[in-house]
Amino acid sequence: MNQTTNFSRNIRTVGAAINGFDVRFTNGDHHLLREKVDISPIAVNGRTATFSVNMLLRDSSGNIDDPYSGFVDVMLIADTI
Repeated sequence: MNQTTNFSRNIRTVGAAINGFDVRFTNGDHHLLREKVDISPIAVNGRTATFSVNMLLRDSSGNIDDPYSGFVDVMLIADTI
């Protein structure tokens, strides 16, 4: 899902940092094999920055089919003009 943030002035450059996250399997205890969180490249249009967060949580069963939930808190740092 795309997220959009508006700044009070036009954006010259912008960067993103993961401020924190919480992710969990929703159907019981699993042995964790892989956890991945990343931010897509940020698209800039004037005062607006648009990005998305990709998250993966995988156990060692060989399938990526177990339900999970969570959140990722992203901080944008922009140089505006």
